[in-house]
Amino acid sequence: EVSISVSGCEDVYVRLLENLLEAFATQVLWSCCYGKFLSRFQDAKMFTYAYLKTYSKLLQRKSYGVAVMGSEKLMDRKANGSCVCKVQSDLEFNVSSSRADRLCCFNRDLAEPCGYLLKPDVTWLQSLKNKKDPFEYFDSVSGLHVFTAGTGRDISDFISESRKHGWLSFRDQEVIWENVRVLPGGETVTITGVHLGHNLPDIWGNRFCINLSAVAGKERKQYINFVFAGNENDHVHDGSAKEPTHPFILILMLLPEAIFSVFCARLAWEKLIGM
Repeated sequence: EVSISVSGCEDVYVRLLENLLEAFATQVLWSCCYGKFLSRFQDAKMFTYAYLKTYSKLLQRKSYGVAVMGSEKLMDRKANGSCVCKVQSDLEFNVSSSRADRLCCFNRDLAEPCGYLLKPDVTWLQSLKNKKDPFEYFDSVSGLHVFTAGTGRDISDFISESRKHGWLSFRDQEVIWENVRVLPGGETVTITGVHLGHNLPDIWGNRFCINLSAVAGKERKQYINFVFAGNENDHVHDGSAKEPTHPFILILMLLPEAIFSVFCARLAWEKLIGM
């Protein structure tokens, strides 16, 4: 395993490396959604897996700004994998319960396919049609309130960012920190041990890349009884030590994104004129 000590000036370079990886992975995976590279990457999920494993092992950060950090003990084995029970049988958005159970309770690294939330038989987009007010999401197992999309920004911005990346993309102000924790390495989970996705920071801060299958639950008024794994208050970090990024570093972070965007646009144009 590779570990990086994050302190002082080193943090700038770690953030730069994060965003270089993010820019590359975002554009390649997005291209995969359109099928341009599917002949080379027969299974886009395997590329996702390799990316997340590399990202997680290389960047074992102990804090992510205002994110509330959690202990690995949260993911200890319970009645149903890392979860206290099976997923709800009547999930929202026409999401598969069997897929959700595998992703939420028996998984630490894999993600649902890129663009799954945009599939014709998935009703996520329809649920947000003409929505202007914040939209609440509940985890697919315990029914805990985990995110409120559209908090601190327009909900159309949330939809646009999620469509761009191919997964639900939440920002710090949209996370319900009472029920959500981030583990070292970026894995994002609930306080009951449900795997939600990963934190993949970019130049605008934390971006929580979340599986739709993990947040398709219905709210439960009476939460399932569970035992906290350790004192979670020990893992709170208020982000007060976070330093602003130098403008030159911001330019370097944006450059790969711009290059790959132009590259993908050119591929799309070639495909269009070749039809």
